[in-house]
Amino acid sequence: MKLNIYHLLIIIFFTSGSISEAIADSLSKNISITTDSTIISQDISEQNSPSSLSNNSYNSDNSNNKIDYTILLATLTLILGIIYKITPWFWKRYVKRPELIIELVPTGGVYKKVGLSSKNDFSKKYDVDTSIDKWELIWNYRLIIRNNTDMTAFYPKLKRYVFGVWFSKIELLNDLKPIKSTDKEISLSCEFVRYDECLTSTIPQLGKGPIEFQDLKILLWYKNSANIPFYTLFEFKDFKSKNRFSRIKPKGYE
Repeated sequence: MKLNIYHLLIIIFFTSGSISEAIADSLSKNISITTDSTIISQDISEQNSPSSLSNNSYNSDNSNNKIDYTILLATLTLILGIIYKITPWFWKRYVKRPELIIELVPTGGVYKKVGLSSKNDFSKKYDVDTSIDKWELIWNYRLIIRNNTDMTAFYPKLKRYVFGVWFSKIELLNDLKPIKSTDKEISLSCEFVRYDECLTSTIPQLGKGPIEFQDLKILLWYKNSANIPFYTLFEFKDFKSKNRFSRIKPKGYE
């Protein structure tokens, strides 16, 4: 059953009534009022006896314990009610988060000869079998960003790992446009360029991708509607997209 502030007030009201009854009960057990002066005198003398004092002390302790338990119950009820009310707010503000993921998809590549290497001995006649050529290798990718939750991500930014490799070119991400779950995936064109030198008789291969991308790391930074930052850490080891989520910003990123 869902508690609200009205339920809490009713509980406190009834527990307060129990406290009053406990106090009245204690007073009625310790004070006897009568108009007969003889009875009053007799009651006073009996109350002064050891057995009477012992009984009064026992009754007083029981009353005090009853009041303590009632106050404790009312306090615990109030605390639990407050916790019950603030938990959904705390969860939504600090725990529940959008989850953006990154996928790096290869879209092809090219390689072309751009000239002779400076390692050639130009004092000798050009020999196709021994000359060293300079090649340009280009790998093209699409960097895709998706929102896998029903929460909107605000101010998305891509951060590079300062000790790792980065793209030669990459399309800019609009950090002023929120990424909603209903939006289409965001696709950014990017490429990586490397220059190799090899014999004319040898043609370089593009393979699965540049070996440097084994150390590619990307940090995607964004906020929820409460302006709390969250992070997605992307890695491309073995040329496979891997994402993990964090509440704390990893070290080593711009």
